[in-house]
Amino acid sequence: MPGGYKNEQGTPVLLKNTAFAVFVISDAIAMVLSTSALTMHLYWALLGERGQVDEDLKEYFSDWTFFLTICAIPALIIAFITGSHAVLAPSNWLAITSCFIGVSFFFFAYKALIVGYEGHEADDNTQCLSFSDPNSTDKV
Repeated sequence: MPGGYKNEQGTPVLLKNTAFAVFVISDAIAMVLSTSALTMHLYWALLGERGQVDEDLKEYFSDWTFFLTICAIPALIIAFITGSHAVLAPSNWLAITSCFIGVSFFFFAYKALIVGYEGHEADDNTQCLSFSDPNSTDKV
């Protein structure tokens, strides 16, 4: 628990801290979303192994696990940022640096999405995200 506990009462030291409250909420959201995605994925894999899943249901489970995972990632980043800020607040420069590093994820994720989107618009002879030519006869 960020900040530790009060020995007498067993309650978190940072209980009245706003950043700590946001940490607890975003951490719980990230846990529920990621656990739900994992559970759905495992259930889908179990049914698929038995041959009990038609293609529509596979697509449905795949879409939901992707959606839940995509929603869990920002909640995880927010939990990291707010938990770090709550604990590191006495050291202002360290708290700001930690928050900046956490927020940089959103910038890199956005850039990756733009590059991926531009890759789909490229003509068939080029691939934006590939290190090798798909038409090459060279074996790696």
